[in-house]
Amino acid sequence: MKRHFLTLLCVLFAFSTTYSLVCADNQAASLEVPIKTIILKAPDESVAKKSPVLFGHSTHLRFSCTACHHNWDRVSPVQGCSASGCHEQLMPSAPKGKPSQTKEVRSITGAYHGACRPCHRDQQQQLKEMGVKASELEAAVPVACDGCHPKTFKGEESLDGHLTIPLGTLTLAPPEDAVSKRAEVNFPHGLHFDQDCEVCHHEWDGVSDVESCMTSGCHDIAEADESTRDINDPVNVQYFLTAYHKACYQCHRDLNKEAQLAADAQNVPPVLCNDCHNAD
Repeated sequence: MKRHFLTLLCVLFAFSTTYSLVCADNQAASLEVPIKTIILKAPDESVAKKSPVLFGHSTHLRFSCTACHHNWDRVSPVQGCSASGCHEQLMPSAPKGKPSQTKEVRSITGAYHGACRPCHRDQQQQLKEMGVKASELEAAVPVACDGCHPKTFKGEESLDGHLTIPLGTLTLAPPEDAVSKRAEVNFPHGLHFDQDCEVCHHEWDGVSDVESCMTSGCHDIAEADESTRDINDPVNVQYFLTAYHKACYQCHRDLNKEAQLAADAQNVPPVLCNDCHNAD
């Protein structure tokens, strides 16, 4: 399932303060995330045979963060891939004894090539199926060495902005003019950082501050159309419950089935009304 497939580096998503976003202590902690471009290069003490990579950070913000930052605790500042104890070696160490299928990859080369290139291949295939010409695929999502490691590197970092990402548990409240029969929802934001950001923020450009679902022109209608209350009816696409129930509830049902099939009783997401609408 695409939205559960952890693709590339993402730096999460941010809710607008037009929501009632409140932590348990009434103040959500936040994380500052850089946007624009970043230069990925070999560790300082290493001698690389290829040029550095100009990484379009902003173009990857719609994907899941934990695809690359797989040991991130969803709270602490995000460390670089070559941080001590992670992938601080340029190339793999010489093998010792018999190879192990579970051996941890320590090289930064292995980390990048093991994550970036397979994902780019998948993206190329998707673009090809959408009708993009073969001659244009490499420019869109490079797979060849020179596509990421140009022979003449002229790139510069452009970290001229940050996104503020709220952490912790947030409270999702209905619009002020909506008549709600149920309690507000305590939304554990951090538990959703391994999902692709675009699943919910489907029109986000990956650079601008993310506006709330109830921003004018999005899902800002407080009541469903009088002729029908069916959230699947196109006439109710801007109804605020359409956004929440079609995205959240359906995703929880899918994950619930996956957890049951895997006999994973510890990771069964809520699907009953009162399990989500439980805010005091």
